[in-house]
Amino acid sequence: MAKQKTNIPSSAGDANLIKGAKFAAQGYVGSSGGDFMAEYGMKRAQEIKAQNKAVSQAADERMAGFMQSMPANVDIEKVPSFLQEELNSVLIESKEEYFRAAQIAASAGPRSAQYAKAMQTMNKVQQVYQNLNNDLSKLQKTKLKTMEDFELGSISNGTDPSAKDFLSRLTTDELDVHIDPATGRLNLDENGMTLDKIPTLNYKDHKTAGGILELSNTLYNQGQPLDKGREQIVRMQIQNMLDQGGPDAVLSAATDDHIIPGGLGIDPSQYTPTELKQVVVDQYVKILSDQAQSGYSATLSEERRKDARTLQRSISLAEKKKEAGLTTSGNLTDAERRAIDAADRANVSQGYMETVMSGDTSPLIGGQYAGQRIVGASFVGAQGVNAKAALEEAGFSSRDIRNFEASPDEMLIITDKSFYVVDPYNNAVNKDLNRAIIVNKFGNDATTDAAIMEIEKAKPVLPVLTGPMPFQG
Repeated sequence: MAKQKTNIPSSAGDANLIKGAKFAAQGYVGSSGGDFMAEYGMKRAQEIKAQNKAVSQAADERMAGFMQSMPANVDIEKVPSFLQEELNSVLIESKEEYFRAAQIAASAGPRSAQYAKAMQTMNKVQQVYQNLNNDLSKLQKTKLKTMEDFELGSISNGTDPSAKDFLSRLTTDELDVHIDPATGRLNLDENGMTLDKIPTLNYKDHKTAGGILELSNTLYNQGQPLDKGREQIVRMQIQNMLDQGGPDAVLSAATDDHIIPGGLGIDPSQYTPTELKQVVVDQYVKILSDQAQSGYSATLSEERRKDARTLQRSISLAEKKKEAGLTTSGNLTDAERRAIDAADRANVSQGYMETVMSGDTSPLIGGQYAGQRIVGASFVGAQGVNAKAALEEAGFSSRDIRNFEASPDEMLIITDKSFYVVDPYNNAVNKDLNRAIIVNKFGNDATTDAAIMEIEKAKPVLPVLTGPMPFQG
């Protein structure tokens, strides 16, 4: 097979230009000269990216064509056909050199200079044979492994395209490989590259991806948005997974489509290993935070469907009463339907408020308090234990937790911006919390406004308990 020599550009491209593109993308360039260099750097980085993609795709196509043309059940030869003639020549010359040295050693005295030189020659020839055998075995194994990697699709998209190109050419016998007769080593290019120095492939890390996917499913099924504390825990979990997987895990998480089709769209060449890991962690935290929010939205939608079925039953009952002549008017008017709907929304909301006042504050999550989204709530509890635990979980500082003071029967409301301590037994506060629940569950419309009016007329919702009060544990 004819040998082809190809100068493959380094996948790193021009480091300064790529760095310029990176900083431009992050908004660090301000002057007109800087803008020009940033624009040029980004353009050049895009050109390099396109070149790398073309090299990688060509390697994929080369290996696919090679494997498709190979007959079934054919082993890769230990000695490629194009090397056999050169190998025979080296072996013949080495054997002759060994034979001549052996004759000299046999005739010379064991302490003579001729004997020492002859033994040195014989040892060198033996080393040539050993190097030849080792390199030919390693070449065979490298080819088989490369074919397996391409066939199984286990090569990460973050692999240096020039590495894929080199190994695909080595496997398909397109490199100009020769034997160094002095050492018995295989030289893979004109610079004397040996098999010990060939580029390596990076592999998809399915284990780390599986861990992130499992975490994503867990957060979705929990049906709760991430507060600051849980977000920090998620960040640490992702960092631990990447630490255990090593650099390949970071590269795979950045470039392979484990969770998002097409991957994260990150170009690893624009970052140092430390920067790349940080970018990957930040993006996956954002993805998992969105997933947790989606799970919460799904849970909320299911609750609303249940509430809607309750409301529909009330309207249906009212319609049946009309049909049975138990009321004086005919079909329900729109105003009557809204009034029934509003009354039922108020009843459902008060039911949720009873749950809150009984100690389960989950119905408040997602509602609004002081114009901010509620992400956590808890009765303060004896010595503030419950509230301090909630603050710690939400990621507030040790100083905030240490300085926290409140009565055991008060309630801690944690929002996405701050936290508040309120008295849920206070009439105005009780109704504020009830309003937060009803708007969160049913949306803000005219019917909800009517339901809120019903709540305003009603008494505050207090717990009906036979055991200890919720703040007593």
